[in-house]
Amino acid sequence: MGTRFDNDLQGYTDAVDLLEAKGFESTFSAGITGISKFCYFDMRELLGHYLELIYFNQEGVQFMDTLVTGEFDGE
Repeated sequence: MGTRFDNDLQGYTDAVDLLEAKGFESTFSAGITGISKFCYFDMRELLGHYLELIYFNQEGVQFMDTLVTGEFDGE
């Protein structure tokens, strides 16, 4: 299960901070410089699965849209 923050870096950061303040620990985080950030929280005890938080800036949102519509022309 995941939550996507489109062009909302503050919302992403606030969600990460809130989960960490509640005692949950990010098990992995990464991103694509200038496009996205993402992290995973181990919520198996509470929810039975991991929780993904992902942020895309406007460029990242547009890129993801091309993948969904099949208009991706990159390699």
